Amino acid sequence: MSKQAWAGLGDAITAIRRELSQAIADGEDNELKFRSGPVELELVATIHTDAEGRVKVLLLPWSAEAKLDHASDRTQRIKLTLQPIDPASGREQEISGQTPDRPR
Repeated sequence: MSKQAWAGLGDAITAIRRELSQAIADGEDNELKFRSGPVELELVATIHTDAEGRVKVLLLPWSAEAKLDHASDRTQRIKLTLQPIDPASGREQEISGQTPDRPR
C-alpha cells in the first residue's frame, strides 16, 4: 500500500472555502461579478485489506508449512455538491475578479 498523505473531507472543504473567500475579497470593488454556482467535489477512496494465514506442522525430523495470502482493493467514489451563500442575504454568493490581460 502506498504511503500517501491522506486529506480528510473537512480539510478539502476548508481549502475550497479559503480559495472562494480569497476570490471574493480580491474582487470586492470590481464591477464584473460572477455567481459562484454549485461547487462539486469528487473524492476517491481506496480501501486496501491484507490477510495472511500460516500453518506449520512439525513431525521430527520433518516439517511442513502452508501459507495463504489474500489482498484486495475497493474503490469508493464520493460526490459532494456545495452551494456557497452570502451570509448576509442568504442568496448565492457573488464572486468578482479582474485580470490585467484580455482572455484568449
